[in-house]
Amino acid sequence: MAGPDKKISQLPQASSMGGSDLIVIVQPASAGTTKKLSLDALISSIANEDKTITAGGITPAVGLRFGGTLTEGLEVRIFDETYTIAASADNFDLTSDIPSGAVILGAQLNIATAVVGAGTPAATAVGLGVDGDPNKYGETTGFTKNLKSDAMAAWAVLSATENVKLFATDGSGTKQGTLESGVVRVRIYFIALNGLDDVA
Repeated sequence: MAGPDKKISQLPQASSMGGSDLIVIVQPASAGTTKKLSLDALISSIANEDKTITAGGITPAVGLRFGGTLTEGLEVRIFDETYTIAASADNFDLTSDIPSGAVILGAQLNIATAVVGAGTPAATAVGLGVDGDPNKYGETTGFTKNLKSDAMAAWAVLSATENVKLFATDGSGTKQGTLESGVVRVRIYFIALNGLDDVA
């Protein structure tokens, strides 16, 4: 896992926490002592610091966990992949799927290297979605380097594994043509539950 900002992982222990406080577990990048903080203590500690948690990977990484330990609770996970289009196709599987029971919060695209479209009619945009809904999680407006898409997803608990893909589209959510080459960065944010720890 790409680790959270070091300033966050080194936050001081809260001195006291009332019974009604929300407890936040801050997980360092490397093995170490878990910090248990009340929400007020967390906000106070980072109020004047960099608030970015740098997490994400092709295996979704935990950016934030709400739980009693490092192995249970509600997790905010981030999938981050820079995908190279190396062959002509109308859709491309990403490395990881989003698990059943998760809620996708939002997704982002960025054209890292200009994309080339083809076909009759030719593709004009890149969609992020699923079979039957190729821009469910966003769509670019073209192929130029650094064109972006930022989309907040409709709140829904996934009833099955979500196989998210890149699609060749017409810019309005319809599959069209093929993608021939280029590089696209994809970032997906979702929440999921990790079962409570066993009792010893």
